[in-house]
Amino acid sequence: MKIRDKIILAFVCFSVIPLVLAGIAGFYSINKISSIAIGVTSDSLRQQSEVSVDQQVKKISSSVSMYANKVKKKGDYKPLQYNPEFINLIIQVIGSSGYTFLVSLEEGQNKVFMHPNPRFLSKDVSALGIKGLNKIVSKVVKTKKDYKGTVGKQYLFVHEVHHNLPFYMVAVVPNSDIDQPIKKLKSEIDKTKKQFMVQNWTFGLVLTALALVFAMVFGIRFVRPISLLTGVAEKISMGDLKTSIDIDSQDEVGELANALRRMQASLLKAVQRLQRRK
Repeated sequence: MKIRDKIILAFVCFSVIPLVLAGIAGFYSINKISSIAIGVTSDSLRQQSEVSVDQQVKKISSSVSMYANKVKKKGDYKPLQYNPEFINLIIQVIGSSGYTFLVSLEEGQNKVFMHPNPRFLSKDVSALGIKGLNKIVSKVVKTKKDYKGTVGKQYLFVHEVHHNLPFYMVAVVPNSDIDQPIKKLKSEIDKTKKQFMVQNWTFGLVLTALALVFAMVFGIRFVRPISLLTGVAEKISMGDLKTSIDIDSQDEVGELANALRRMQASLLKAVQRLQRRK
């Protein structure tokens, strides 16, 4: 391998290898930081989402309480099932696919009073197919305390509308909606990681190209005088003792050129002495 090629290879290696190592270290660091950030904030974001659902249900319950208390004939709430204004008040969308509905306590049984699907009206809540919902509502009825928790793949919140009313608001929200802020956070972090990698490798390619150009220029400038001196040495070996050495530098190459000049002068004097003896 020629010296020029070795110089170019050395420049490229010394510029690329640190860059690759720095990129690997940076990617490892950002992965570690993102994992910590997601782990720390996931629970907080989920709690915030759940609190938001709870607050929305309580707000609806407050309006339901005021509306139901306007019914003149106490205890006769059946007409409300067909009241468009009351229906719009109860049935609300939460997130992208979550919803609220109303359960009523009738003769010791938990019945669906209002639901997005009218076919469930006046049926036992077990007909909804939500695991454990009947027991959950019964527990809220008995303890007068809200229920919140994950059942299967959805979040449930059950809230008593008012202690004077036999109504209980229920919110059913898929975990995918509850975890939406977490997904958004992960998406932003993944986007940042991709941007980091693109910027890192773009910078790396530019730096490598510059290093290659610099190495070629430096290699050519470094090797050129050595090539010239090699040519001079060959001419001297062929008997051309008057060839000029056009190199004037203060480094090792200059010292080599001066050595060749001294050798050239010595050989020339030796030849002249031999010619005079003849």
